[in-house]
Amino acid sequence: MHTAEIEARQRLELDLHDGAQERLVLAALTLRRAAGHASGTAAERLVAEALEQLQDGLAALRDLGRRIHPYALSRYGLATALEGLAVRAGVPVELRVTRERLQPALEAAIYSTVAEALANVAQHAQATRATVAVWRAGDAVLAEVVDDGLGGAVAADRSGLRRLADAAETLSGRLELNSPPGAGTRLRAVFPAKVVESPERSRPAPSTHCLHAAVDLVARGSS
Repeated sequence: MHTAEIEARQRLELDLHDGAQERLVLAALTLRRAAGHASGTAAERLVAEALEQLQDGLAALRDLGRRIHPYALSRYGLATALEGLAVRAGVPVELRVTRERLQPALEAAIYSTVAEALANVAQHAQATRATVAVWRAGDAVLAEVVDDGLGGAVAADRSGLRRLADAAETLSGRLELNSPPGAGTRLRAVFPAKVVESPERSRPAPSTHCLHAAVDLVARGSS
């Protein structure tokens, strides 16, 4: 994925997050207040249905935004975005991730690699845990996902891994897969570091648990 495409995705995702999603959150909060006033009236059921439908729409919009370009990745960087992935993973995930800001195209490629790897862990590996590590080694940046599952993964059998390998090559990187049967899987992506921003240029990252606090409050529904 080229830098121009990454920047276009960032703009689109930020427009969704700061525009449509923000307005829907405010509408959902208003509906929650209305639900309290409608309690015991003929409108109570209709308000509850409208709130449920709006919550479903918000969830779909958040999922769309993550697939276009994760909000946390645009605003706070790779480490915080990967924290969000780890929370949503189907297995416990240990993170060992540099907090350096990398070139946007590189951060996007690493995020996509980790997301695909964790999805494979959840769907195929029958693993009990996984580890995600991202670090610099000289002039290279490495990203690695390791699980304790069944092993036996073959890149050619999984179109997602093939696409990731092709994407890595566009950044002069490579994908390495080590997955002996019965001994878990180690997926490693190796990229040239290229331009790295200093940590001082990064926007301070909030806790993952409060990154989308207002949206999560709405998503829990009316009490």
